[in-house]
Amino acid sequence: MIRQLIFAIALAAMRAPPARAQVAPHRILFVTVRPGVRLEVLDWGGVGPPLVFLAGFGNTAHVFDSFAPQFTNHSHVLAITRRGFGVSSHPSGGYDTGTLTQDITAVLDSLEIRRATFVGHSFAGTELSYLGAFDADRVAQLIYLDSSYDFAQLYADPRWQHAFPIPRPAAPSTADIEDWRRWFALVMGPDVPDDEIRLLRRNGGPDLSTPLQRGAAASAFGRIRVPVLALWAAPRSVRDQYPYFESLDSTDQSRLQRSFADQKAVRRSQFQEFRSEVAGAHLITIAGGRHYLFLSHRREVTNAIRTFLASRHTQPNER
Repeated sequence: MIRQLIFAIALAAMRAPPARAQVAPHRILFVTVRPGVRLEVLDWGGVGPPLVFLAGFGNTAHVFDSFAPQFTNHSHVLAITRRGFGVSSHPSGGYDTGTLTQDITAVLDSLEIRRATFVGHSFAGTELSYLGAFDADRVAQLIYLDSSYDFAQLYADPRWQHAFPIPRPAAPSTADIEDWRRWFALVMGPDVPDDEIRLLRRNGGPDLSTPLQRGAAASAFGRIRVPVLALWAAPRSVRDQYPYFESLDSTDQSRLQRSFADQKAVRRSQFQEFRSEVAGAHLITIAGGRHYLFLSHRREVTNAIRTFLASRHTQPNER
């Protein structure tokens, strides 16, 4: 009876129309970073030093449409869609960390930006760490959004390999944007911007999982000397991370529980490595946070970033 009630609540959550976050107007630029390769850049304007958002694997700059503009009263806010995704160019190569970070600095050069603070989610941690270690003169500060992993080590870890792919509810069979909003709210987080939903639904081009994973450089954390804020999602249970858990059948629930346990063990070791190697990093865990913590825990993440940007100096390690 209780299980049926919980399942009914999960289905109701899927049917209920989520509230929409306000999306600020922005300019869309296309910057050629090398012959035949141009990247989409979103520019929300703003007053202050440059603040550049970098999306995770599979996402585009539009994932930040309702989040990044909050900082325009402090910074000139931009976001970049990396090669291979969205409406940026989809070349056959150049998916190693070195080339991806060269793409970023080429965008900065084109916009006449010498140094910037970078905010990166998930896989963008590869680019943040590379910039901090090998291109520090272009970096004012680094802000990791559940992204401060050694991705080369992560992808080689058999526990991480075993944890994926994860089961999830079936995607909508209709083109109704409300259906897709509800689905993305379950699998990513609340208030996924509509433009991001449309781009992810299109899902054009080849699967870049293999070239991006093979190209991920080992993170030279010990070389990073710029001020760092690292926000870690800390889901307390499988239901925190995957709110659709109760809607799955028992087989998929068991798979998801094992996946969550594997992920948690790997994340714990990665957290300790980053904490011990990045001198002076300010580390904050978001209790109950999902991987897209800037969606699931918008207020906490926003406050942490604003405080860090205002401090303008290195902070001691904190849990």
